Amino acid sequence: MIKNLLIFLLLSQAVSASSQQFAQTVRGVVNDAENKTGVPGVKIVVQDTQNDSTLAIGMSDENGKYEIKNVAVGRVRVLFSSIGFKTTVIEDAGLSSAQELILNINLVPNVATLEAVEVLGNGMRGEPINRLAIASTVTITPEQISKYAGSIDDPLRVVTAYPGVIAQNSGFNYISVRGNSPVGMLYRLEGVPVANPNHFGEIGTNGGFVTQFSSALLSNSDFYSGVAPAEFGNATSAVFDFRFRNGNNRKREHAFKASVLGLDLATEGPFSKNSKASYLINYRYSTLGILSKVIYLGGVEPSYQDLSFSINLPTKKAGTFKIFGVGGLSNFLLDAKRDSADWEFDGDRVRRVYGTKSGTGGISYYLPVKGNGFFHAAAAYSYGRNFDNSDYLEDDFEWDLRDQSSYDDARLTVTADYNHKFGKRHSNKSGVIYTLSRHSYYAQRYDKNVDGLFQWASTDGNGQQIQAFSQSKFSLSDRWTLNAGVHYIHFLLNNKFNVEPRVGLQFEPNLKSKFTLSYGLHSRIENLNFYYVEDQNNPGNMLNQDLDLMKSHHSAIGYTVMLTKSLKLKTEAYFQYHYDVPAIDGGTYSVQNLFNSLPQVDLSNVGSGKNFGVELLLQQFTHKGYYYMFSLAVFDAQYRAGDGVWRNNELNQRYSYNVIAGKEFKLKDKPKKSRLLSVNMNFRHSGGAWKTPIDLDASELAGWTVFDETVPFSVQQPNLMGLDISMNYRSSKKKVSSECSITLKNIYSNNAVLFELYDTDTKSIRQREDYGLIPVISYTVHF
Repeated sequence: MIKNLLIFLLLSQAVSASSQQFAQTVRGVVNDAENKTGVPGVKIVVQDTQNDSTLAIGMSDENGKYEIKNVAVGRVRVLFSSIGFKTTVIEDAGLSSAQELILNINLVPNVATLEAVEVLGNGMRGEPINRLAIASTVTITPEQISKYAGSIDDPLRVVTAYPGVIAQNSGFNYISVRGNSPVGMLYRLEGVPVANPNHFGEIGTNGGFVTQFSSALLSNSDFYSGVAPAEFGNATSAVFDFRFRNGNNRKREHAFKASVLGLDLATEGPFSKNSKASYLINYRYSTLGILSKVIYLGGVEPSYQDLSFSINLPTKKAGTFKIFGVGGLSNFLLDAKRDSADWEFDGDRVRRVYGTKSGTGGISYYLPVKGNGFFHAAAAYSYGRNFDNSDYLEDDFEWDLRDQSSYDDARLTVTADYNHKFGKRHSNKSGVIYTLSRHSYYAQRYDKNVDGLFQWASTDGNGQQIQAFSQSKFSLSDRWTLNAGVHYIHFLLNNKFNVEPRVGLQFEPNLKSKFTLSYGLHSRIENLNFYYVEDQNNPGNMLNQDLDLMKSHHSAIGYTVMLTKSLKLKTEAYFQYHYDVPAIDGGTYSVQNLFNSLPQVDLSNVGSGKNFGVELLLQQFTHKGYYYMFSLAVFDAQYRAGDGVWRNNELNQRYSYNVIAGKEFKLKDKPKKSRLLSVNMNFRHSGGAWKTPIDLDASELAGWTVFDETVPFSVQQPNLMGLDISMNYRSSKKKVSSECSITLKNIYSNNAVLFELYDTDTKSIRQREDYGLIPVISYTVHF
């Protein structure tokens, strides 16, 4: 009786969705986040972000499904609220005439006494997808990727808008988080740990130019910059947990995009009219040949292509299967100058080619279990090959091989976890992760003293790791929540393991604010190359087979408050202490500064490090057509190698701040067209990284660049600064929508130094600067 009365009262408030000339459907499923069962009677409110007016109201049925037809196209906000659950708000969702908006939502239970303000959706916004995340977590949405200026369809560039996350240059997406090296970051795809998923990743790096998949496939994905829930392991810096969305299971939809970067094709839909199974496929081909006609790229000719897909296969009683995959090829050419009159430096005669060939394919399985639980499992195989070769153009214009290296990484990963809701105040997630990895690394370099190549690296081997975790969420009272768990990691190659407690405490004095306190111990297995470094004086003896895991204590305290319905303020202070860090005993080298190399050195767990800082985020969600975000981080990051001396981390940039803003204008509709115009900007500024100076005498003697390791990271580079702006024009017709976009990346930039090299001809140091202005023009059509 009460349920029927509630439904009647909610429906009586429904806004009549009058027939719109340019309208679309909003639909999906609302589930309980704890056990994935459908939630009936959820009120769904669709609002126009231009004026905050309500466009439509709907309600989920007994299975949690909902469908709201004839919603006016444009940028919308969707609120999901129900008694007994926290309100979820989807911000800035794009609704076009060519594509249905499908939102599958997981509502988090709320044990607090029913408050009308919560039902109306006045609670916290921008909360992470993972219900077990307490602090140091943000959610990246496809809308942000398409909207933020300078993102170039790359989620890693978007996340740099948040405090403590710094892009090291504009041409690539290598990011440091809280002063840590990018190598310490973990990538996951559909719940499975994967290798570096970026194009143009150099050997030893954990980034590249752009991700190997389009944002067209992405669902909302969480990024963790500090303490992570117990399900995450083998990472000491950050975690990016990518999720692919399902394709439309009712109608076929397509998209085509052409830009100066290349072509992008996407298609999705059901396999048949009578099937609930769906597919989503995207293919991209990119070459900067067009862009090189517009601006000078310094002899650089990069090209890449990738294919990614998500296939959803639900069954009637046997659960749901999902097949997913990503594959990419990339080739980066830095050509030599072919005219001898232009040979000013030795480097003018060098042709370098590097790139990647990699892919990941997997299958996941989801099964609801009677009695408030669900089972999830996944398996994936990934393979990656990085190559880097250099040739020298001799006086007779014949090519002479100077450097050659390749790195192969193959891994098979199987995961399984079970989620159970024990009651109103307790839920648990427990699981296991098994990974079998194999690597091969080969490198040779030119030695001028013998006028030939010598092999300086050759490692090959495999390793297995087992991880297990269990984490519970306890609703201690209406205002207090405790997340407590443990992670176990075991490296079978040398039988090293670690037990890692994780805990997070949250206090909510009201619906609009919260205090958080979190702690976690994290560990990391190093790149397999290090465990197979051979003693050159004793062939067959592996130097680092007994290397222990690097470990990190992470802790954070934070406060978040909604200053208004759409304005959020978040502050967080953190401290990290790293120990058992692999380093050279008695030397200055530490893996904490790994960036783009795999040195062949003898390591011991004698290093340590410390990072601490304060972060602030002020985020205005889209309100009356405008949005902005200001982020600030002040921090210090130091390391201590085997010589016992504290020094700056390479990426101890000390501070960073970002300003992102934009405004969307709804233009007057034409008889057969609805139009939107948006203008966006992205300004970033941070301190410079620290570099080790080049030893000129040693470089001249060796014939290649040799750094002075007696004074590592003692020279700070200039500050990093850049400004991107973009303008987007979107139009919707009855069944077709299109978008024209113009982005000016680095419209202002101080052209940071990418790297320094020793030039053997001039016996001097040469610098390569970051790219300047990069214009990106694109046209996209959805149908």
